[in-house]
Amino acid sequence: MKNDARFFFCFAGFVGFLLFYITTSLLNRNLAFSLMHGAIGCLSFAIFGRFLLGILLKHSTDTPSSSNPVSNSSVKNLEKQANILQPKPKPISRSQTPKVSSIDQPIVDAKV
Repeated sequence: MKNDARFFFCFAGFVGFLLFYITTSLLNRNLAFSLMHGAIGCLSFAIFGRFLLGILLKHSTDTPSSSNPVSNSSVKNLEKQANILQPKPKPISRSQTPKVSSIDQPIVDAKV
């Protein structure tokens, strides 16, 4: 969905630029003034498009659970099975030392 959101954001900005640029250039016939208005239109339409996309995406993720084809009981059963299959770590007491080779000892003799 990230690429679609970027496309929508850029497309809305492009439409805003074209709309403001063409309108201003037809009314004033000044290139610098038209480019400035086109940039303002690009920014405003891109922000509006992003706001609109945020509303649409929020609405699409806030679907009620009744429309979900998977029931809640089957989801709970799957979660229980996943918890059973995961191995539990063994606790290590403070008196035990882990079986790790000593790093302090050099691997190669320095008398070479």
